[in-house]
Amino acid sequence: MLKLLGLDNSTPPEEAALVARILALHKEPRGWREVVDEILRAGAPASCRDKRVLEQLLSLCDAQLNPYPAEGTSTAYLLDATARCVGLEGLYSKLAGLHIEVFFSATTNILSSPAIGAAEASLLLQRIMDILYAIVAAPASVAPGAPPLSPEAERHERSARSHFHASGGTESLVELSAHMGWGAGHGRGCGPVTGPRVGGGGGKFGLSYTLRCVLLLHTLLTVRPADTEAAAVAALCSGLLPLAR
Repeated sequence: MLKLLGLDNSTPPEEAALVARILALHKEPRGWREVVDEILRAGAPASCRDKRVLEQLLSLCDAQLNPYPAEGTSTAYLLDATARCVGLEGLYSKLAGLHIEVFFSATTNILSSPAIGAAEASLLLQRIMDILYAIVAAPASVAPGAPPLSPEAERHERSARSHFHASGGTESLVELSAHMGWGAGHGRGCGPVTGPRVGGGGGKFGLSYTLRCVLLLHTLLTVRPADTEAAAVAALCSGLLPLAR
């Protein structure tokens, strides 16, 4: 049974039960809020290596975010839980091939929808960017004072960043950057930044949003740059250059 859940005999029973509950959402998704609460309360299933856990969480995110976000606070909790699971070493290696485009289409919808208030949009975008950071930064590298990545961890990070770019992540990040309040704020497919400020600065969506966006750019361009393919660097540079003028 444990092998079917991507676990082994050393897995705590409560963790195995949580993985089983996550996978059961495929047949009965209405209980997802309770499962999310458990992930946030008890912690993500650290021993899990079952790709289906991420597939199920991404499916829930897609249902809540697209075509337009629903239930802002509950959706933010779901995104938080998803970021924690993406950041597990056992699941991080399973990212390639997963449908992460859900987050890029969601950011476009959030940024363009006048029906979403700035505060709610800021909250959702921050949580989405937490997931994007978890994708582009290998889990073993995130802790303060972490040692250099192992060759295997670097390989997983290169794969994750390549998948990020191939799925439209770099173009989406340029779009997100255009809303940080730089210059006229024009990005690819974006109009000028307008609207009320939130959180005391940092563009329309506040300082926390801006810091997360800068962290993503910094990670892709300067943190283990060899793990970011040249095409992704070129796309970011060509997209960001107009914003600096």
